Amino acid sequence: MAIKRFYNNKEKQTIIFTPESTNKSFYPTSYSYNDLSNIKIIGKVVIYIVSIES
Repeated sequence: MAIKRFYNNKEKQTIIFTPESTNKSFYPTSYSYNDLSNIKIIGKVVIYIVSIES
């Protein structure tokens, strides 16, 4: 499970999930409209706070 941005590409009829991470081991995944029965969206991030240290 991970936090990802959701993109709907209507032209290609695909859903793309892009991870919010600088870690290169995480990569975007895409699903065709036909494969959406395998997808479960659990929630929505409404705020994300990061502490920046000097």
